[in-house]
Amino acid sequence: ILLNHMHRTAYMSLIKAPNESGNAMQFVPKGVDLPVFSVRSLPNFPNFRLYDLPGSPCDTLDIDGPVGVTTPLLPEGGLRMYPNPATDEVQIAFEGGAPPGVRVSVTDLTGRVLFGTGVPAGTEVRAVSLVNCPAGLYFVRVEAAGQLLWVKKLSVIK
Repeated sequence: ILLNHMHRTAYMSLIKAPNESGNAMQFVPKGVDLPVFSVRSLPNFPNFRLYDLPGSPCDTLDIDGPVGVTTPLLPEGGLRMYPNPATDEVQIAFEGGAPPGVRVSVTDLTGRVLFGTGVPAGTEVRAVSLVNCPAGLYFVRVEAAGQLLWVKKLSVIK
């Protein structure tokens, strides 16, 4: 078990045998050196890996390698929406064309879907009608394969 401190330190204390009591728990006051100073919280290590640690009693995740590594369906900045604010129609532009299975929807601030449509694969620009939307704030959502790709706030003025 690692323990943080209430003051600025570059180390954490360590309890090697947490199920024991007294000296048998093997408390080490400066058990882990940190690469950065930490104050009142656990440090944030951006390259933290959650893999199996052989022999560790703390390993309960059973993760054997990187997780969550996926190929993005759209390139960074691959979607644009214009004009915003809009009156009767808004354009959704897909850089390089829409991937397969894309769905565009317009929701109000409570999440209620007001309009939704599929987008054929390869479509570069999709027009979304706002004729039935009164003036106000909305969200335009783009999803594919059950994954939210993009969401932007849209202002409708009449």
